[in-house]
Amino acid sequence: VFTYEANTNNYNICKKVFEKNNVSPQHENAILGEHDGFINFSINNKSILASSLINKCDTITKIKTKNLNDTISEIQPNYLIMDIEGGEYDIFKIINFQSIDKIQFELHPLLLREEKCNEIFQLLKTNHFTKNDFLSKNNNYYYTKNKLT
Repeated sequence: VFTYEANTNNYNICKKVFEKNNVSPQHENAILGEHDGFINFSINNKSILASSLINKCDTITKIKTKNLNDTISEIQPNYLIMDIEGGEYDIFKIINFQSIDKIQFELHPLLLREEKCNEIFQLLKTNHFTKNDFLSKNNNYYYTKNKLT
């Protein structure tokens, strides 16, 4: 298990979740995206959920960025979980699914608007993913890749 978290203030929360679930993932403070480098990240000191690449918050810090597709190629994950507060569209625009056959993500339609959400769903369909209606609830989606014969 590999985890990437932009907000350095979330490390202790993540660590507790890992311990409760009896997992020891490789955890890195980084953002996966189109390029390697660094990017400004806004940390909201009152609400961890309000920290963002988009909104200006209390503290601006530089966060390491890693190339998403190089990372996928390197670690060969089969299950991708994303909760990136409106950044889903940017990831889906660049992702090469490679080894991924299961995807779980939270979608933020108020931030993305219907057109971009529909583009995400179409991209998943084009890449042979099917929504699991039983596991998909509200704005949380679970997709599996169809096995091609």
